[in-house]
Amino acid sequence: MADWYEYDRLRRANAAGAGGILGFLGCLGRLGIYLILFMLAAGAAYALLHPKEALSDIFGGKDEPELPAGQVYLARQRLASGASFKPEDFTLSEDTNDLLVFSSLDWDQWSDATAHAAGAGAVQKPPPGPDLPAPDPQVGDVQITLSAPADRCGQRFFTRIEIYWPAGRPGGGPARQSIPQEVACY
Repeated sequence: MADWYEYDRLRRANAAGAGGILGFLGCLGRLGIYLILFMLAAGAAYALLHPKEALSDIFGGKDEPELPAGQVYLARQRLASGASFKPEDFTLSEDTNDLLVFSSLDWDQWSDATAHAAGAGAVQKPPPGPDLPAPDPQVGDVQITLSAPADRCGQRFFTRIEIYWPAGRPGGGPARQSIPQEVACY
């Protein structure tokens, strides 16, 4: 019964503007505080024992395979932190605000000079206005060639992406594109 009176006293103190976080924790009582401390300790232990999984759980990323040493990488989103080796999918934004989405990529070549893959590609146009929905993506087969490897941020990255749409670019546009890839070091 004493816990109820303590809870009520702290609730009234909080309502009057006193107490803050300490008042809230006092409302929980000892059991609540122990529960919070246990949950924090369990989370910290999990993060120490499984750091990759913990980060993936926090940020929602899918597990990426370990990068093989000494290779040339693709920089996802043009970031060195997004280094990828033979990715199954990636996206690329264009100067026209179109978003190119490549998926189901099958890499038949990956060397120190070039890499080549075939798969599916989609062109997502931006919304025509601020309150309008984006149009449906246009999908087609695509061939990707990565080339022009260069040292960036302490690693080697392909700095050119060549895109070929065998049946023509979905939604119109050039069937062949060559896009330079500047790699930012973060």
